[in-house]
Amino acid sequence: MKRVTDDVKGKVARQDVGEVVGDVVQEALVAAPPDDDAGLPAWLSTITTRVIADRLVKARRRAKYEAPMPDWSADGEDGAVQAKEAVPEQSFDAREGEHGVHGFFIRRWTDGGHGVQ
Repeated sequence: MKRVTDDVKGKVARQDVGEVVGDVVQEALVAAPPDDDAGLPAWLSTITTRVIADRLVKARRRAKYEAPMPDWSADGEDGAVQAKEAVPEQSFDAREGEHGVHGFFIRRWTDGGHGVQ
């Protein structure tokens, strides 16, 4: 495991090392291991290289679709973090108004399925 972690550390961002090592272990568990123990380090190194390469290709492909996160800053009087963008309010709540749930669906299941009371 240390060997994989050392291989990954220089090739991906520090915060992604654990995730990439986990991906390598997952790939190694489903792959067929080599017949002799002497080939194990090279086999594991190949899996590590391929997982890192796949991750970099995926990141490059996704880059054009990603957008920056909203700007958050401490604007409140008490230093609370507030969003710069307005958060839309919920448009519909089934529990309120004429569309309220009054136990109809629950009653149907709890009374043995014999209909509405």
